[in-house]
Amino acid sequence: EEEEEDEEDEEDDEDDDDDDDSNPYLHREVQCDSDDEDSSEDVARDEAKNIAEGATGSAADDAEKERAGQQLLRAYEQAQAMKFCGNDHYGKGELQAAQWCYSQGAVYAALATRLSAKEELLDFKGLNGESQQLDVALRLNLTLCLLKLGEFEQAESAASEALKLQPGNAKGLFRRAQANIGRARKAEECSRDSEARQLREAAIVDMRRVVAAEPQNVEARKELAALRAGGAGGGAAPDEAGAQESMSKEASAGSNSPFAGMFGDARALRERHRAAKERRLAEEVSRLREAGNMSHRDGDYMAAEEHYSAALHLAPSNVQLLLNRSAARLMLEEYKEALEDCEKARGLQPEATKAYLRGAKCKQLLGDLEGAEELLRLGLGAVTGATDRDELEAQRRGLVMVSRMLAEISQCLHPVLEGPTEGRRALRLCDELERQKQVPMWRLRPLRLRAILQARDSSNGLGDEAQRLANEVLQQPPPGASRVELLFWKASAYLLVGDRSTAKATLREIATITADTPDDRRPVSVAAAALLSRLVEADAAKDRGNVFFKDRRWEDAVECYEEALRSSRDSDDLSAVLHTNIAAALRKVEQREGDALRHAGRAIEANPRYAKAYFRRGVLHYDAGRWRQSLDDFQRARELEPKLQGLDQWLHRGRHAAREGNERKNHYKALGLQCECEADEIKRRFRLLARECHPDKVRDAPANERAAAEARFKAANEAHEVLSNEKTRKEYDFGAPEPDYGHFGGFRHSHRPQRSRGFGFPRRSSPFDYYDDDDDEVYNFFG
Repeated sequence: EEEEEDEEDEEDDEDDDDDDDSNPYLHREVQCDSDDEDSSEDVARDEAKNIAEGATGSAADDAEKERAGQQLLRAYEQAQAMKFCGNDHYGKGELQAAQWCYSQGAVYAALATRLSAKEELLDFKGLNGESQQLDVALRLNLTLCLLKLGEFEQAESAASEALKLQPGNAKGLFRRAQANIGRARKAEECSRDSEARQLREAAIVDMRRVVAAEPQNVEARKELAALRAGGAGGGAAPDEAGAQESMSKEASAGSNSPFAGMFGDARALRERHRAAKERRLAEEVSRLREAGNMSHRDGDYMAAEEHYSAALHLAPSNVQLLLNRSAARLMLEEYKEALEDCEKARGLQPEATKAYLRGAKCKQLLGDLEGAEELLRLGLGAVTGATDRDELEAQRRGLVMVSRMLAEISQCLHPVLEGPTEGRRALRLCDELERQKQVPMWRLRPLRLRAILQARDSSNGLGDEAQRLANEVLQQPPPGASRVELLFWKASAYLLVGDRSTAKATLREIATITADTPDDRRPVSVAAAALLSRLVEADAAKDRGNVFFKDRRWEDAVECYEEALRSSRDSDDLSAVLHTNIAAALRKVEQREGDALRHAGRAIEANPRYAKAYFRRGVLHYDAGRWRQSLDDFQRARELEPKLQGLDQWLHRGRHAAREGNERKNHYKALGLQCECEADEIKRRFRLLARECHPDKVRDAPANERAAAEARFKAANEAHEVLSNEKTRKEYDFGAPEPDYGHFGGFRHSHRPQRSRGFGFPRRSSPFDYYDDDDDEVYNFFG
């Protein structure tokens, strides 16, 4: 093992002696993909032959001479490149690949030497010595590879070729001697003693020449002594024990390299090379770190991570690089990888404050709040600086506050989503945590979903957000949540946005699951079963109410809708629809206008964005003569649902009535009718009131009753005069028609003929009675 290490030192020295930083061809990279030495040498020789033929036939003129010179340089460049490629493989222990590169390089170097000696290429005469020196170095390196591989005959041949070029080269002599020693050992194993003796004698001759040239070469003297003693190298004769001891002391006092005396102080040379290598490494690490810092400042965290990783490949124990990469990974939300970097940095430098700060942040964002707090406590015990301790303590206090907020959210949330007030409190806390980005989304997502559902707030897009969050937690379930709970949240989210069919289907899926596993989250499963029952009952009662409404059985319809209301407390949207339908039915019942207005107000409270509730209340205000309030409700309905059926006509009425203000008389109310009534109803109602309030009928009544009857009769008579005439009724409802200037303005009647009665409506009961199949709501605003 010592011999192999020494030989590697020889290789380093040899490469350093041959390198010339001024040569432009020394840094070309070459890829070696083949280990077939024979085929590679054939390829190299063929290419060299082509280069040589081009060079010999190119001396005719200057252009050809220049071309020949370029071919010479190409051969030299190939030789240099193969040398560096071989050195790289040798350094990695890839001896076969190194042998392949050195053998090819030797062919190119020999060709370059031969071409540079030609008279036609006198301009490149100075390259002759360099190419020859390169050829020697390549063959000596090839010899070293072959010795390592045990190919002693080929090693002896390669060393001999090098010595032909430089007969006195000490390395060549030493390595040829080693090759002959190896051959002698093999000959002895095969009982070829005479051959072994001849090889040893040849090795002794070479070693003597090395010692004569370099008396300080301790390794050569040791080998020579061993050969003289009759060993195979590495041994020592008894009569030379003193000499061996003195040589060992000299070796230990001098250099570990067997060629320390041949090429100067090898130890100092290695130290210089090591220092230069470390300097270049430090410069590259600094360059990569600065590039990473710049990318981090620009917000390109992925590029920053790549730069820091490249720098850490060169300097894996650099604490600052580990912390910088952890910062970039934090921004990329790669919390586990960032935590690993912080742990490595803390192991290398236990007092690194940022390792504790960023490591705790990673644990916090991974959901391990207890582990994050424990890491900060460790940092407070390891860090001594006052400023650093303040940073750690501040982050620890913030972490404690986050833990308290999460505990309060959990305390507010009910398993079956009951308690809107607590739900709104939990939702505000979730908003605060999301704004601070102190909790990972996978942990905050189910908490926010439950808070929205418990608050029963679908305004400002919260209903759609709850629906999205419910589907997300189903795909990525939070730890500890059962499928029954996830489906219950989904059903509640769809119920919040008014999708009762999907909610019922989801609740039925829960019933299927709980039928197989009765004890699976029993409070939630019981709540889901009760909710499904209430939804089914509410829909059934609502359907019965719709049938009664169509049949004009107003009281029965109201009773069914109220029954549905008692089962719809879980759905604000359904409650709003039911209250609106009750208001529509009560409007048809005498003396129930106040109750109708109250239900319309409750519908708006249940769903402030329900346009039809505003529309219904606006109609009730119009019936009561509250013109400005009716116009406000119509306009609000127009904002929420511009294409609401029938709204345009009522908006026209409301604007006209509001313009007239308090001076406007309520003729429909004087007759006890509604504004969408037909002409026959107006006549019938007037006759009834005339019989009741005629002065002749109340002649014997008290004065106050007689005065009231006369006032009623007068108002009814005036109302009849206005409303019994189609033209004056239209003017009362919508205002006087403007002149028709070629159909560009004014009030115009339809020219399409139709059978009508009274106010120009079709013969059916009312043009405003219709049924909405989308949400099963009956609309009968006016009749």
